[in-house]
Amino acid sequence: MTITRYLDSSTARRLSRGRTQLIRRALVRHARSTAANELGQAGWNYDAEMSAPLRTGNDSRCCIESGAPYEWVRVEDQSHPQYAEYEAWLASMTPMSRAIEEGETDELFEAAAAGLLEDSGDNFSPIKPVTHKPEIYELRRRSEVSSLRTYIRFYHSEPDALPKSLVALHRHIKSDEDGQTDALAHSIQLHEMCERVSWGT
Repeated sequence: MTITRYLDSSTARRLSRGRTQLIRRALVRHARSTAANELGQAGWNYDAEMSAPLRTGNDSRCCIESGAPYEWVRVEDQSHPQYAEYEAWLASMTPMSRAIEEGETDELFEAAAAGLLEDSGDNFSPIKPVTHKPEIYELRRRSEVSSLRTYIRFYHSEPDALPKSLVALHRHIKSDEDGQTDALAHSIQLHEMCERVSWGT
């Protein structure tokens, strides 16, 4: 968003193509540096992630029916502000609307556990890869129960130590890039904390 606003300004329009390209590259480098700094505290290696082989949600166990059924292991921190926001959003609904919302979420998780999801490659895909190391994916829902469309993200990991499990790490209502960064950093921290205790096995 920062790049777009900058290059759409009257100043940017007067720049030559060569200078504009230089500025674009500088802004991209700055964005990469900022992202690496924000996620570095959670142990996420930005450069390694960007150089990792291109993956899709179809690499997830949630899309591999031959290995199913998988078991959901929940380690979510319900005291996290984003989780609390999600619960408050549910609590604000009428009983009927909440039942519909929770039912659709349950269906998504059940389909994932059965290996029946598919990355459609567009904005409507129910699953997308988030990081490669650690292996974290997001399940995606678009709620239209209320008059305002709401986008929900559920992060989970698929550790080698638990080959038949899907580890639910975090959930939140999608709002802005900062919120996404916080959610991802929190998910990575939870994954690494569980990894340090060998997933309780």
